[in-house]
Amino acid sequence: MRIEPISAQHRQALVDFVGEISQQDRYFVDRTLISQVAVASWTQAVPERRLVAVEDDGSISGLLTVARGTGWSAHTADLRLVVNSACRGRGVGKALAQAGVELAESLGIEKLSVETMSANNGAQATFVPLGFAVEARLPGGIRDDNGQLQDIVILSRWLTGGDGA
Repeated sequence: MRIEPISAQHRQALVDFVGEISQQDRYFVDRTLISQVAVASWTQAVPERRLVAVEDDGSISGLLTVARGTGWSAHTADLRLVVNSACRGRGVGKALAQAGVELAESLGIEKLSVETMSANNGAQATFVPLGFAVEARLPGGIRDDNGQLQDIVILSRWLTGGDGA
């Protein structure tokens, strides 16, 4: 597996990857970008902000987006990470998360955040070792596939040593 910026050569593999994203994972992926039309645009608009994990056979096993804030939040960015469920437990998420931190640093981002369901222990286990900590919990922030309300946890990390003060 290798981590690389999205390019036009990944277009069909991205369409295939998106088609396999579970409904639950769709809550946390780059929501405006999961249609086939939008997938084609991933390879054209700001590809340096999106990374993919590419398997030896050319398939995509994971996608990471660094979404920079705007206006008075331009020093921040959100990480959005999704890994193909068949590829979980193989280090794909960890590799993409680390590459996302490095990408954010190269873009001059000062603070990174990631949202996940409180029940998603795997996501939290991916980001906490990278220096992320729980910053907020939003009770009942989403409804899961079974119609049950779930809390959203926001994890964050300062890249500049800042503390927001």
